[in-house]
Amino acid sequence: MTPSVSVIIPLYNKAPHIQETLESVFSQSVRPYEILVVDDGSTDGSGDIVARIDHPGLILIRQANQGVSVARNAGVNQARGDYVAFLDADDLWKPNHIEELVRLINDYPGAGLYSTMHLIRMQGVFYVPRSPFGSEFSGIVKDFCAAYADGLSLVTSSTACVRREALISIGGFPINVRHGEDVIAWIKLAHRFGVAHSSRITAIYNRDAINRAASLPDKSVPASLDFLADLIRQEGTNEQFRLGARLLFAQIAFYTSASKRESGEWEGLLSILKLAKKCGMWGLTFKIAVLVLIPSKLLGYARHFRHKGILKDGRMENNAP
Repeated sequence: MTPSVSVIIPLYNKAPHIQETLESVFSQSVRPYEILVVDDGSTDGSGDIVARIDHPGLILIRQANQGVSVARNAGVNQARGDYVAFLDADDLWKPNHIEELVRLINDYPGAGLYSTMHLIRMQGVFYVPRSPFGSEFSGIVKDFCAAYADGLSLVTSSTACVRREALISIGGFPINVRHGEDVIAWIKLAHRFGVAHSSRITAIYNRDAINRAASLPDKSVPASLDFLADLIRQEGTNEQFRLGARLLFAQIAFYTSASKRESGEWEGLLSILKLAKKCGMWGLTFKIAVLVLIPSKLLGYARHFRHKGILKDGRMENNAP
């Protein structure tokens, strides 16, 4: 029997993108059980665009603006499928995305989190992010934090699918926090239930979209770093898990610091630097300090070479060692 997969799309001021995003869901080779779009108080008419679309199984939920975690949790609470696949309102799925998730669910029914790989669209070019696995990997991820640290691409908010009951049991997505709230949920699910992953590329992360949360100025430390810092310093934490948490902390901290340096968000960068010191990660502290001396234009250029390759006209060009 095919698992029932509900799709949840949190929506906030994505009028130029939501139609195309929904079309990518409508084009799936395996149809979702339902599609819940949670309009989180959009002011640009995004919700009205969805309301005008007549498609079987499409449900629009409107709420006052409360943040993406509240929007996702609202969708989860109303979803009727046993599994929930998430998609950001400006990203896209390839036609085989749900089909691949269903295959993973059937092969590894005990997992709490399922994910695939994705492309990154940036300035009109498609980049292939680093992956800890080969192109044909499909299976259970043994050390999630360590694997996730290798490329930060193992799971995103547009490739993740969760067992609904598992997500509810960990309290859903944390609210009243900024940036990295989804990462906290992935770590909790991985630690308690396990993760099944496929390295097939089935989604597109659109960095060219408007109002991307990652591109908005923010002086705070990502919630995921505070969460990982607590795990690292917590007594009784399994040593292997602690090592993986340190690797993941280091990767998120460094790349977030580089982004803040590039955009001139000095307060946020210094907050991450202080947190790295508290965790006793002196090598990371030195690397972040060095970022201060690097010209922001150079960081922007280097960002394009972070991943393994660039997809141009259907061809792969390897840039990484």
